[in-house]
Amino acid sequence: MSRAKHAVYWLWLLVCWSCGTPTEDLVVARVGEVEIDAPQLIEFEERLHPDLRSKKTGADAYFDYLQTMIDKELMVLEAKKRGLDQRADFRRKMDKLHSDRVLRRFLQLEVYDKIVHTQEEMLAHQRETGRDRAVQVRRIVVATIEEARAIKAALESGDDFDAWASHNLLDATQLEEGRYLIKDELYPRILQEKIFPLAPGEFSEPVLFNDQFGVYEVTAEAPVKLSVVQSVIEAELLKEKLPPAVQALSARLRQELDFVVHDQALESVRGRIGQGAKAFSAEEREQPIYEHESGTFTIGDLLDFARELSVGFPENAPEQFDWFVQDIVEPRALLLAGAYTAGVDREEAVIAWLQKRQLSNLLVAMRRDVVDGVFASREEAQEFYDRHPDLFRPLESIGVQEILVRTEEEALALREEVERGGDLGALAAEYTLRRRGKANEGEFHLHPWEKQQFVPLFEAAQGQRIGALIGPIAVEVAAAEVLSSEPISGPYYAVFRLLDSTINAAPRPFAQAERRARALVRRQKQERLFGQFIIQLRHEYAAQIEVFRAQVEALVRNT
Repeated sequence: MSRAKHAVYWLWLLVCWSCGTPTEDLVVARVGEVEIDAPQLIEFEERLHPDLRSKKTGADAYFDYLQTMIDKELMVLEAKKRGLDQRADFRRKMDKLHSDRVLRRFLQLEVYDKIVHTQEEMLAHQRETGRDRAVQVRRIVVATIEEARAIKAALESGDDFDAWASHNLLDATQLEEGRYLIKDELYPRILQEKIFPLAPGEFSEPVLFNDQFGVYEVTAEAPVKLSVVQSVIEAELLKEKLPPAVQALSARLRQELDFVVHDQALESVRGRIGQGAKAFSAEEREQPIYEHESGTFTIGDLLDFARELSVGFPENAPEQFDWFVQDIVEPRALLLAGAYTAGVDREEAVIAWLQKRQLSNLLVAMRRDVVDGVFASREEAQEFYDRHPDLFRPLESIGVQEILVRTEEEALALREEVERGGDLGALAAEYTLRRRGKANEGEFHLHPWEKQQFVPLFEAAQGQRIGALIGPIAVEVAAAEVLSSEPISGPYYAVFRLLDSTINAAPRPFAQAERRARALVRRQKQERLFGQFIIQLRHEYAAQIEVFRAQVEALVRNT
């Protein structure tokens, strides 16, 4: 809420109170037993992205927002009526989200917050990694290695560098316009290895990059203050210190907790895990593998966890199961036992977060229950393609702000949160697993030569306007691109906002665009069906909906 609106609202509240207006009059709507009050309505408006705000003004705009809030509450009522919140898959998902949140909070308290980097450590690491100096570099880039070798020999014999500059295939000889560059700023990475170690006045061997050969010279160097590279230094030191710190915490918990491992249950799973989860009965799934004073971790929990991580177990490869249990499952179970024993799950912030995520996921489940059966035929796709050729033009480059997560459900919930006014950048900073853009709230630019690597993002952005929120979409991501210590198998899911785009080419042939055309038709049909569903809910639950128009109008007059 902006300071101005916040101040005006509370001034209005004070006036109402002094006039004897009862507190319940501050409620602007009621849906069943749920009340929507004026602060919630104002906050809803403030959190909305400008593109999502009503084109109306005054009370009419507030009534639009209020209708959206009411619709969400109706969806929750209907979802609970259908028992969606009690379905096994929903409960498993929420239990996993909850345990992940509890575990992250526990590690924050017991590990991250206790790791300290001294000034001496940071300075030593800065020297060891070569980040205590910056270099100024110039180069001559030519087409063949023979030319490059001849130029290097001539320069080392005393020829003037500028005399050879006319051979340069690039616009300028100065790298990065003559800026002093720290090691991490030298690109491509081969320059960090071949050029950065050179002393001022030294020339490099020919360096191959993009089918061209460069001879580089370090012309000058300068010291680098710790403050310039401190964030990188701290991140690398943290990465070094985390594993032993977590191991020490685990060792302490083993001594402090009554943590029991049921080897017989583990051996039972080990012998049959290659047959798949269906090989275990409901009774067997309830058998505990780990027990502690705050709960249990069962065979079913292990099977579900493996499925969520897409970890498979060949029938004749028990060592894969042993690795999974020893390196992934047991440490997690032990740390969670410590977290629950410490009461992390009972913290107000954790409880509030869980309630918020339950609501988001329930809304997602309700929508999927309504629209998942929608189908688009080839004929419908062809007709749509003919009417909207601009939607099928190939892309050249795009800028995105992305959140990359492991599951479609989590991505849908995050999208729902953004649509309810959540800050996409803040959510990306907290949740995105992609290294690229992590330090910039999920923002990065994709160039034409990166199309093959990021095909799903490029395809999803086709035909979308700048500022559109897109996804979730399934993407394959290499291990090196992901910030995660868990096993990687199968697709990740991305939700992103399109920040910029250069799309100006002929539409792709229908044979190539059919899949996307079907998806767009299906989405249109889903939107129509969902709109009809919302209207139906409004009629069905009309008796449980109360809107206090006078309160909304009074709110507008005072803001």
